[in-house]
Amino acid sequence: MTATPLSALIAFIALAGAPAAQTTGQSQDPGAVLAAQSPLGLTGVEALVGIPMSTLAAAPLVCADPAPDGAKACRVARRYGDYLIDSPPPLTDKVRLKRLTLFVRGQSVEAVSLETSPDNFHALLGLLKARFGPPASSHSARIQFAHGAAPRLTMTWRAGGLRASLTDPTPFGALSVRITASHGLPKRPAA
Repeated sequence: MTATPLSALIAFIALAGAPAAQTTGQSQDPGAVLAAQSPLGLTGVEALVGIPMSTLAAAPLVCADPAPDGAKACRVARRYGDYLIDSPPPLTDKVRLKRLTLFVRGQSVEAVSLETSPDNFHALLGLLKARFGPPASSHSARIQFAHGAAPRLTMTWRAGGLRASLTDPTPFGALSVRITASHGLPKRPAA
């Protein structure tokens, strides 16, 4: 494991401790936070929703071409020639991420999606309940995947202008959490 630069750790602590819609008066660099291998925590993921892309300049982002509606997906990954290597920081000390995707519209992050192993179901459920309370809805269905039919659980939460959803499993056999603004993008301080 590599040592985390002190400045990135301080930026992470400032980012994680700052309420999403308030200015702390200190310069925060979420790009450096994403570039460092510090755990993001659910608060760190939430803080990315609504943030200007220019603030994430230091992050190892690889973005797809924009869709016709202007939306694009950016993965926390590094490009090595023709190869794309996912390199998201962990969510917690024990929850490693397979993929972290930022959904961008215009120049702001509209939503954040993370994927991890289904083995992390109880850990993620605990984090979501601690942050958002009990789920607003829960739906179970039998879904047809390439390998056959399987049960799928989708739970949603709403709190503090954010909406979170947990889906288990995705078509790729992962556990997915998506966090987005409930009513438009939250206001962010200018970078």
